[in-house]
Amino acid sequence: MQRLIDWLFISGLSLLPKNAMSRAMGALTSVCWPQPFMALIIKGFAKLAGVNLSEMKDPLNSFASLQEFFIRELKPGVRMFPNGESEIGSPCDGAWGTCGVVEHGQMLQIKGRPYAVSTLLGAPLDVAQLDGAAFATLYLSPKDYHRFHAPADIVIQRAWYLPGHLWPVSGPAVRQVNGLFAVNERIVMEATRPGGGPKIWIVAVGATMVGKVILGFSDLTTNLTKPQIREVSFAENPISLKKGDYLGHFCFGSTLVLVAESGFANWQPGQMGTGLKLGETIGTLI
Repeated sequence: MQRLIDWLFISGLSLLPKNAMSRAMGALTSVCWPQPFMALIIKGFAKLAGVNLSEMKDPLNSFASLQEFFIRELKPGVRMFPNGESEIGSPCDGAWGTCGVVEHGQMLQIKGRPYAVSTLLGAPLDVAQLDGAAFATLYLSPKDYHRFHAPADIVIQRAWYLPGHLWPVSGPAVRQVNGLFAVNERIVMEATRPGGGPKIWIVAVGATMVGKVILGFSDLTTNLTKPQIREVSFAENPISLKKGDYLGHFCFGSTLVLVAESGFANWQPGQMGTGLKLGETIGTLI
């Protein structure tokens, strides 16, 4: 029965203009309503979604739109990254998805649904070199803090935008859409540790109703009306970030996929669906 429900949901959604719908939703949530009406809208959304308002840095009446609320900041000290140099902190609030090791160039979206790491990253890479890479999938929901941060001290060498679809990243799509994270809109960030060595790719995946993925160090963004692949290189002026530094944000919930080249990191994943908080230890540097 579940497979039939999933199939009906995805079949119906396939008929809709998901990218245009998402841009429209982004515009709608950016509408500024007068206070205190705006605060009531946000409070209603927060109650439905289960947002913990006590963690917010700014008061409800400081947000001019629902979109501003989506990308809210947290109070100082609400989230803490591990002090140990070798410990990797979660780059976001969210929940664990599939984790594992790349084998024969393949990652797992969910059990029984492999997809190609080269397609996810959208770059000419030595697939054999990526065998043994550790990957981790982290889901953000509408209730979560929507900003994402550097999981360790990293130096970003380049980043690129890959146009695509905007399927949801919820259960039905994960179970039904082949290569979901590799066909959705996404931005890929390629980084190393400060001293160089193995690479890590941080992939911010867009989803239905995610108006934009915004980066803090570049004007790269997603869901454009005239999309085309675009790469930005930082070879001359690499972007150096400390563990916990702001990387970017989603204009609604979505997914981060981390792919760490062999020799970079080992993950310490929780069970699928287990919640995690920004800064929580998710692995160790090798």
